[in-house]
Amino acid sequence: MAAVARRKADVRYEGGSAGTELWGGTQANFLVAEEGQRLREVAVLLTDAGAAFLAGYLGREDSEAFRALAAREAGQRLVERLIATSRHTPPIIMVSRAALEAEPEVLAAVKRGFPKGK
Repeated sequence: MAAVARRKADVRYEGGSAGTELWGGTQANFLVAEEGQRLREVAVLLTDAGAAFLAGYLGREDSEAFRALAAREAGQRLVERLIATSRHTPPIIMVSRAALEAEPEVLAAVKRGFPKGK
């Protein structure tokens, strides 16, 4: 059986989106540049339950500012993980508590990379 080559890409945060609370979450938008592929956009929606779980996991207050930063951090790490493990990266990704619990490597990376403080 041949080994699967790990894909590499540049995942760049492009900002959040207003009004996503209507969908029950906080959105972070990314541009993904993979070698040999055209540039594409990926929107990550961190659900309210996922954000509350992350706040508890990180020992933070579950505020609007926290949710914006958590959507960015969790979204970046999850998109990078999907690409690195050669999994499909859809244009819209819903990140729930269950999705976070299913990706312990993503949780660990978020914890390592999350800014210190409140």
